[in-house]
Amino acid sequence: MAHVLSGLFIFPFLNLLSVAHRNTVVRGGENAQKLTTSALEVKETKKKTNATETKLNPCRGPPSCWKWRRLSSNRELAPTKVSPDAHKSFPNEGQCPAIRLSEIPSLQYHAGTVTMCCCIRFANHQMLTAFPSANGWVGAGTQWETEHTAEGVDMVLTESMRGNSNNLNVQDAGGCMTMDTQYQPWMEGNKLCVGF
Repeated sequence: MAHVLSGLFIFPFLNLLSVAHRNTVVRGGENAQKLTTSALEVKETKKKTNATETKLNPCRGPPSCWKWRRLSSNRELAPTKVSPDAHKSFPNEGQCPAIRLSEIPSLQYHAGTVTMCCCIRFANHQMLTAFPSANGWVGAGTQWETEHTAEGVDMVLTESMRGNSNNLNVQDAGGCMTMDTQYQPWMEGNKLCVGF
């Protein structure tokens, strides 16, 4: 009788395979099936599975996420246009997006860590010049400092960068995490989370 290996059994088992080697797994008796795979193939399968899971179970975050604002050095909302007659407008305030934060230490679960939907503001008093986002580098060519507020984070542009058109690109990714990531200790007190 041939043994059928279910996906629920195979994938957790395959995650144990080494990246550098090709491995053969044999299960069952005289009519055993042989499965040969590499960890690189497993990694690709996990990527596809995670992408599918993200589409099926989107991260919505808490009802009230951190708010961000881009301020001029005088602490007023920064301009949204290069000039008053410019057609294109760039937001100078908004809400931090919800992302998937994994590897969060948990005392409630025996697994030790959990993944949650979170809004994360950057640490207080960070001087930034650019930050990576899904659309490339945010704020390259300008400089700002993060300042915490009760509602979120202000991104205060430095006086030396007054009038710099690159300031308009400092938006959510200038003060908030905008891409899924793993937990880091500096995030304590800077994350608002909910489960899936």
